[in-house]
Amino acid sequence: MKNIGEGAFSVVYLAEDLFLKRKIALKVMKSQTLSYSFEDREAFEREVKILTELNHPYIIEIYDYGESRGTYYIAMELAETDLNKLIKTKGRKIDSKILEYTFIQICRALAEAHKHKILHRDIKPSNILYTSKYIAKLADFSVAKLVSEEQYTTYITQSTKSSPTLVGTPGYIAPEVVNNITKYTQTHTLGKSRKYIEKTDIYTEKADIYSLGVTFYEAFTGTLPKHEYHSIRIFRRNIPKILDETLKTMLSPEPDDRPTAERILKDLGLDPEILKDTSAHELKYMIEAKKSEVKGLLLSKLQEIEDYLSQVQSLATSDSSKIRRIERTVRKVERIIDDLFETTQLTSKIEFPLNIFILDYLTYKQEVLKNILKEGLS
Repeated sequence: MKNIGEGAFSVVYLAEDLFLKRKIALKVMKSQTLSYSFEDREAFEREVKILTELNHPYIIEIYDYGESRGTYYIAMELAETDLNKLIKTKGRKIDSKILEYTFIQICRALAEAHKHKILHRDIKPSNILYTSKYIAKLADFSVAKLVSEEQYTTYITQSTKSSPTLVGTPGYIAPEVVNNITKYTQTHTLGKSRKYIEKTDIYTEKADIYSLGVTFYEAFTGTLPKHEYHSIRIFRRNIPKILDETLKTMLSPEPDDRPTAERILKDLGLDPEILKDTSAHELKYMIEAKKSEVKGLLLSKLQEIEDYLSQVQSLATSDSSKIRRIERTVRKVERIIDDLFETTQLTSKIEFPLNIFILDYLTYKQEVLKNILKEGLS
């Protein structure tokens, strides 16, 4: 129907599935690419295999794939927009709550990919698609590889005149990948293309984590991170410390200092394996139980907050710092209550398994709330 996106090797069209009567995204390999090399066509087919293996609610879904009259195509889930477009149009005005939803969802998607020993290698805002206002999905596995695949290296080249080219997008590539280009040596020439094999492939899961960190630092701040980390709380004061600290470790210069995707989920208080054996009915029950837990936490603290406010009224002028602290605490609690209320309203709108992020968000914010109350009322 119309062109909605374009990459180095393919074009994505808005199309319609006439049989199922639904709009889809149709990814078609460029005609010049078809005659370019067998390796390019093989990479296109590999994306299909990878997406087929990664059946996950927060990874873009494929409906069909094949070849017609020499043209390779993938029919996939249609997105409304992507994170890059949101950053470009809204900047720092993007709702922090939506970005927190997105962060949790994409961390789950990446944890699933890494669990299958698949490296994405090109995580960036334009590869995080929104199928609705609240649901984000990781997309474009065109340069992904299995950890065990030696033939798909960190550096590629497309012609005899070009030098080795980094897989990924400048600005989002991990420093160890950029700094190790010298580890590549030319080993042989095949037809019109050169293949470069590095001595040791230094693109690991931790490089994906770095790219994810850059992506969300940009989403929260509107700018790419500098060499020295500057807290995202400078730009968004309502962001929890745990999320800020997590992003900081994701952007660590040393790969060993970065967490895994699974570790990130655990640090946020989430269960990385919750989708493994959970049914729709069980998840609905867990969400309701979590809502009751959060409500109980708030009720148990209400009296404590009221008592503290009473003390504030009788404080001397010299205790103005305590007054300001309790006022900040109350404002933070009010914001979280608003976010939690809006999130719980989504339970009737979003179906299983896409609704897992609702439980995740409630769990994550419950821990944030506990820490705020502990610090503010101590």
